Order: sequence, then C-alpha cells, then structure tokens
Amino acid sequence: MPKSTTNKPVTDEKKSAAYFRNAIPDALHEYELLKGRTADEMSQNQFTAALSFIRNRCINQLDIANKIDPDNDIREYNITLLRVIADVYIDICLSNGKEVSLFGLSVISGVSYDVLIQWKQHDRRKASPEYAELCKKVDITSEQSKRNMLFDKGRNPVGILALLNHDYGYNLPGVSREVVPARLSADEIRHRIGLLSDNKPLTDTIETD
Repeated sequence: MPKSTTNKPVTDEKKSAAYFRNAIPDALHEYELLKGRTADEMSQNQFTAALSFIRNRCINQLDIANKIDPDNDIREYNITLLRVIADVYIDICLSNGKEVSLFGLSVISGVSYDVLIQWKQHDRRKASPEYAELCKKVDITSEQSKRNMLFDKGRNPVGILALLNHDYGYNLPGVSREVVPARLSADEIRHRIGLLSDNKPLTDTIETD
C-alpha cells in the first residue's frame, strides 16, 4: 500500500526550549567526565563525537517535529526549538574554541545535512524562509569562528586560511597586499548575528602592507 502523505500535527507533550538550554550543556559535561578531558582539550573530531553523544542523550527527532506522517517520518520541524538548539550549539563551540558549521548542527540536531543545505539554498518547496535564516546565521558564525582560529596559539593558520579560501573566497596571503581579519569576541559574534535582519555589514578587515 502506498505511503500516505497526509501530515498530522505532533500533539504529544514535547521537550521545551528551556529543557534544551539545560540538557545540552549537561550532556556535554557528562561526555567530558566520561572521556576525562574538557571540550576545549578535545580535537575537532573528538568534539564532533561529543555532539553525537549529546544528540543521543537528549535530542529525539520527534521532540523537534511539528508534523509527522503516519509512519513517523518528519514532515516539518519546529523552527523555534531548532533555533534554541542552534544557539546552544554555537555557544558551546565558541566557548570551547571549536569550529561552527552546518555539519555540526546536523550532528547535534539529527536534521539531515542535505536538508540543511536545501534550507540554506532557500528552496521554497522544502521549507519557509525562517529555515534559510537559521542556516545563514550558522554559516556566518562558521566564517567568524574560523577567522578567530587564526589568532589561536598552536593552530596552523595555513590550514585555516585554506578553509576560508575554499568556503568563503578569501585570498591567501603573500601575493600582494595582505588582508588580516580582525578578531571578534564571542559576544561580538553573537551581536553581529543579531544584526542579520538589518542587513548590516558582518565582516571587518584590517589592511596591512
């Protein structure tokens, strides 16, 4: 029998925004104790494993669904809860010197990476503009988190510049005039994210000879 495409709203009591704000950091702390190292001491791959642990601990897909089909396939996500999960994800990344990315959001939320890319590309057939705005927010923070890594001791700036060049069209230094991105604090990044709706500039550069 063909699968019904009729959507049905999720009416059971679901986990709240407050739950995710508390449960995600708690699950990260649990993982830190399990592994015997803090998140800032983990490699990026180890931190990605921590994101997977967090998802398995406290983020059930049906908890962040607005509509599901009769076979429990999600037809529509709860954008309010996804925003909260994304905000907490960004916070734990910035607080621990980790890269922010749509891939990381996919790992912690359980939303398919392909779905996030569709939202980012603002495919109106797949989702409303609110979903595109969420991905834009993560993408902008991703760029700034990589820029800030250029100033972190012990990191290889060449590899980070290569990522910035590949993902955001930065010119690698040493050819003519070198453009050095200005470091922003975590609070400044959060402030700039809040300016998205005003279409204000989101990057600064300092030119050096």
